[in-house]
Amino acid sequence: MIDTISNKDCQRELQLSTDKICSLYNPEKKWEAIKTIVNKYDNKNSSMLIEMIFQLCYPRLDVNVSKSLNHLLKSPFCIHPKTGKFIRIFSRVVMYSHRYK
Repeated sequence: MIDTISNKDCQRELQLSTDKICSLYNPEKKWEAIKTIVNKYDNKNSSMLIEMIFQLCYPRLDVNVSKSLNHLLKSPFCIHPKTGKFIRIFSRVVMYSHRYK
């Protein structure tokens, strides 16, 4: 995860804080600690945190996509590579509950 950040000073501080962050049991507190460090080095023209989120969460297209039809369905969302449109899993239950409203 640290390698996804372009700012070397931020990388260094995250590396030094790794033990402290990993000792936190609550995932939300870990994320807040990471965000605090990244935001300290992020200026208004940069988007290090957003880039890091997409590097870690963006589903990757690989050879397994053509092997297994349900490959992308395992991820909670997908970004279409050509159009850039956000795609999420379709739920018939949600569709029918909103159908006549």
